[in-house]
Amino acid sequence: MWKIILLTVLTFLVSAAHGQHKLSGKYSAMLSHSGATTTLVFVGSSFTFVEDNGMTQLLGSGKFAVKKDSLFLTYHEVAANDSSRYTIEFADEKYPATTAAVTVNVFEKATKKPFGHAYVTAKNDTGSPVITTIADATGQGNFILYPNQHISILDIGAVGYYSATIPFVKLLGKAATINVYLEPASKIYVPAKTDAYRILSYNGKRLVLQLGDEKIVFLKQ
Repeated sequence: MWKIILLTVLTFLVSAAHGQHKLSGKYSAMLSHSGATTTLVFVGSSFTFVEDNGMTQLLGSGKFAVKKDSLFLTYHEVAANDSSRYTIEFADEKYPATTAAVTVNVFEKATKKPFGHAYVTAKNDTGSPVITTIADATGQGNFILYPNQHISILDIGAVGYYSATIPFVKLLGKAATINVYLEPASKIYVPAKTDAYRILSYNGKRLVLQLGDEKIVFLKQ
């Protein structure tokens, strides 16, 4: 039994020493002080986060580093803007009049290269997020939208780029492919900041962090 415990401790220490390479994937947690849900996506030494408190969605991305038992997140938060160009292609396949099947392809406007890990958010009439997904490394995201989700718009973008907003009514009853060409924003709206979390435990599926007096349990998605 003691050998198993020792191996677990050693594994954690190695992970902490090489955190950028060991910590990867998508983790979500509900914050006790605000009730907001935070999702972190770790790729290489970079990360993206989406925070949803019911009415306001904060989006950011940056770099992370693990040093000893601490996780450092350095990132920008930006406000949403609507100026990036998009096109919509419709397939022959039909869906119920209140449903839509959507494939999103995100590109960088200047280079036309795929833009990986952009966010795609479906929002209701009040602007509250209903569904948020992160595009994969090729810039693609797929989902089906249903009427009981009360979706009004799709918001697609990335930190440091203007977003594109597509009215949901354009997609109803159809299978659509949306191509978005993200344009760099003229400025960063909030200066970079660094949050330092204490790592209480991490086993690949469950990441427990502490920030101040709050303990946050992230589960891998």
